[in-house]
Amino acid sequence: AIAHAIPECKIFLLIFSSHANMSHQVLREVELAVKKKLIIVPIRIEDTSPSGGMEYYLSTVHWIDVINKKTEKYIKTLNIMIKNDII
Repeated sequence: AIAHAIPECKIFLLIFSSHANMSHQVLREVELAVKKKLIIVPIRIEDTSPSGGMEYYLSTVHWIDVINKKTEKYIKTLNIMIKNDII
């Protein structure tokens, strides 16, 4: 279902953690988003850097870091930006 839903999206929101970084499935999802030329918005929730294929796909996108911050504030701001087509 995810493989069919991703191409229908306007924005691909990636909640990035060490687990996401090591997940082959998440890497495939990011690869599909890149292939479909989606806007990718990675939100880093842990102090970890992308590695391997993840680094390759995410090297040119702007990151939102919410490490040790109140994520609710950032999620609300992101929601407004998406609704207003700012992203």
